[in-house]
Amino acid sequence: MCVTRLPLIACLLAVPLTVHAEELRLPYTAETKPIAMQTHPVGSDTGHVLGVAAFDGTARVDGEDAQHGYAGQIELTDGAGTIRGYAHWSFDDGSSITARYEGIVYAASDNSKIDFEATWQEVQGSGRYDGASGSGVFSGKRIEGGKTRIAGELNLTVPD
Repeated sequence: MCVTRLPLIACLLAVPLTVHAEELRLPYTAETKPIAMQTHPVGSDTGHVLGVAAFDGTARVDGEDAQHGYAGQIELTDGAGTIRGYAHWSFDDGSSITARYEGIVYAASDNSKIDFEATWQEVQGSGRYDGASGSGVFSGKRIEGGKTRIAGELNLTVPD
């Protein structure tokens, strides 16, 4: 308690402030389709390609529908390699989540499907996710028509 001779401001500064945050675990699934894709061979090695791609679709995030898209680059040698880029989820209430991903692509033995897994980093949000930070993981596979099917989890810390 403050002594009455101290100014009011000194009393207020002496009170410790507690920052509250909510921890959210948001499992999600998504299905997306390619909206832009471009690949180029690296040198004369026909098995080594570098590409950029963008996908758009829908997601189910912790039981709620969202628009989901991602754009990034891929580098493959004989069907296996790395991916990295950014993903975005938009919700009906105007809230959104954006996250950077990095991961690995595994070539299928018959070259018919591509499997991938990655981690989420540098998560940020708006609306009810304003000020969010966090991480997460996802995995998926390429399915018919170039579409992707994804399952993952976002682990967020959102200030109250």
